[in-house]
Amino acid sequence: MTRTKKILLGCCATFVVILGGVLAFGELRYGLVRGGQPESHARFVGDTTRARIIIRPLLAQDLFEASFPTDRKPPAWLLARVLPHELAFIFSPKIADRQSEILLYINEQRFGPVVANIMNQSGIMGQYDYLRWDPPGLKMERRGSIVANGTLNIPAPVSETAMRSWGLVQGLEPLDVDGGHFLEAVFDNRDGGAFALMCALYDYGMLGDPQAPLEDEVETFLSIASIHVSADATVSGDLDLIVRLESAPSARGADIDANAFNLEVAIGEFSRVLRESYGAEVRGRAFTEGATVTGRYTVKGVAGIISTLLSAQ
Repeated sequence: MTRTKKILLGCCATFVVILGGVLAFGELRYGLVRGGQPESHARFVGDTTRARIIIRPLLAQDLFEASFPTDRKPPAWLLARVLPHELAFIFSPKIADRQSEILLYINEQRFGPVVANIMNQSGIMGQYDYLRWDPPGLKMERRGSIVANGTLNIPAPVSETAMRSWGLVQGLEPLDVDGGHFLEAVFDNRDGGAFALMCALYDYGMLGDPQAPLEDEVETFLSIASIHVSADATVSGDLDLIVRLESAPSARGADIDANAFNLEVAIGEFSRVLRESYGAEVRGRAFTEGATVTGRYTVKGVAGIISTLLSAQ
């Protein structure tokens, strides 16, 4: 072998070693090379789980692309490789103990360590005194899995109202989700769990500006067994939104009619907030079939909402 060939081979070997080192460093520190595999949040669901909110960004990739300015729009192939497979919030209340366990789960593809580090350094997860995270912040459980475990305080009046109204209900299996939707949520109120969670979040101002304690509306919640929500992106860039209220076995015809009316009022307020804050709008209506109230809506201007939220961050 000539001296020139030896030099070339040595240079190639050195380049391979350096490249391997760079890729290894990028993988360990940034989660850059190996993509995290899809893994459902279902392994975190337990017997006391009463609420789940799930977002699957890859099922609405076009909406995320449209939310970026034209001169800063990332290529589609890049978004397909960096958007998380799934984000989930899981609430498991213990009403008698006046608290709810919360789990935030991110099934990341790439840049998981970067996301966790940015969130932890921002301090955003520690700014609410009624939410406690233990350990503080997001934890990279393993490649593809970022978790945060916490507890939400349930105010004493809320806990007392729920215990008095529903009593102690045992032997409930967690409600299923359909799967395959961009956004999906289920709120199980068969034992007052969803009532306690919503009241707590409302009283803390996380569901709007509280005008009066939501626990005063307990009679309304007693007629609702569960609430199911799903949303999917359309080819026109909107969201098809479906909200389904399953009435409690004790609900009468007047209660079911009231549930339909209350759903329309809530959607009307939701539409007002979207219109005033983002210039978006909600169209559609609710209808009743038996003990089920179903609202079918179209949310227009979703890309603008996502763009505004991204800009705020």
